[in-house]
Amino acid sequence: MVDNWVAHPGAIFEASRALNLWITTHCPPFLYAGQFWALCLTPLFLLILLVALRAPRRPLFLALLLAAMLLSRLPLLCYEYFNPDEAWILSVAMRVPTDPVPYRSFEPTTTGPLNIYVQSIPAWFGLPLTYVSSRLIGIFLVFGTLAFLWLTYRRFLSERLAGLALMPAFCFYLFDWDCNFVHCSTEHVAVFLSAAAVYLLARDLEAGASISLFRTGALGVLAGSLVFAKLQAAPVAAALLLLAIPIAWRKLRRAAALTALAVGAVSVPAAFLTLFLRFGLVHDFWDLYIKSNVAYTQATALSPYGKMGIAFELLFGINIMGAYVWGLLAVFLFALPAAVVLCHGRRDSSAPHLRGPVCLTVASAVLLAAGFTSVATPGRPFLHYVLFMVVPLGVSTACALLWIHTFFSRARTWKYGAAPGVVCFLCVTCIIPTVTRDHIEIGR
Repeated sequence: MVDNWVAHPGAIFEASRALNLWITTHCPPFLYAGQFWALCLTPLFLLILLVALRAPRRPLFLALLLAAMLLSRLPLLCYEYFNPDEAWILSVAMRVPTDPVPYRSFEPTTTGPLNIYVQSIPAWFGLPLTYVSSRLIGIFLVFGTLAFLWLTYRRFLSERLAGLALMPAFCFYLFDWDCNFVHCSTEHVAVFLSAAAVYLLARDLEAGASISLFRTGALGVLAGSLVFAKLQAAPVAAALLLLAIPIAWRKLRRAAALTALAVGAVSVPAAFLTLFLRFGLVHDFWDLYIKSNVAYTQATALSPYGKMGIAFELLFGINIMGAYVWGLLAVFLFALPAAVVLCHGRRDSSAPHLRGPVCLTVASAVLLAAGFTSVATPGRPFLHYVLFMVVPLGVSTACALLWIHTFFSRARTWKYGAAPGVVCFLCVTCIIPTVTRDHIEIGR
């Protein structure tokens, strides 16, 4: 049955193969197939950008995002390169409907049991688990990540600026066909959970002193879940809780908010611990998940500086994520003088017009440090590790735009510089990075 599920992935696979064939047969000889498909998708990107700048209704914008992600990945659902992690997770997920207890019926190696559960979702509805189902799940997780980032931006920015701030992350996913990002990697679930947690964090901050115990508890649940999706995401989970504590502390019902956050944070670990105690699997969990991950990070025998060097190479290498990072860095550097001018000579950094930018700056710095730690800790140059930086870089992009907008709006020159600023932003963070990146030649 397992062989049949993998060998016959169905109609979507055939549609993917047909589109893949069309791309390779119609691609001009002076372009790679990936570059040709990027040109084909450009009108769709421009349409989404136009809709975003017109302050769209939420369902319309989200529907366009999902449609674009599905269309961009469709010719790659039949791509011949299958990542070993992808194959392993699929084979393990096939056991979940029979026995869902981790470390008894399946051993997820360095990934977490939540990744396996997510991959097994189609099987609970009687659908086969194939490479197509795995990559479709990856697409929906990417869409969820982008959706939560956009909803987060709307807490601080106008509708137009929120849509604009999403474009770099959207382009990174839309035009990236590296095999490390096409398959549903072990980071996808953790990145999705972190984006959802950042959204709840922004909602809690926006609420001020008013309290929603459900929202605060849900934030704790998401942060606590991260380590069971990918132990490598532990720094991100710690960063989220570190940011949530002072927000809860400022609530009118401080004790209730802190309790809700703590209970939420320990609920998922407590549930798994109860499960492991019930079946006598605590020792197996400790050896196969905690100790094996620690040993994995120590196996390279690199110093912290050596690991940081590998992480910098991953982040700033032009053919990996570097083109987008350099573009965003240019925007950050442009926002820096705006922040300095606004805060220079002032002691009222908590003033209403600066409170949002200052809070977002602190959150950006904490999340960037946590994301970089997650990338660097294993000390290995695996490209899919850079996915841990998508959410921190996304929050930092919103932060930079918020400082720039605050500066120009107070200087009353925003209406004159808005259009050129938008064009420059798109060129630096979307167009140039997409053009300079290498594309996989699909259909070879």
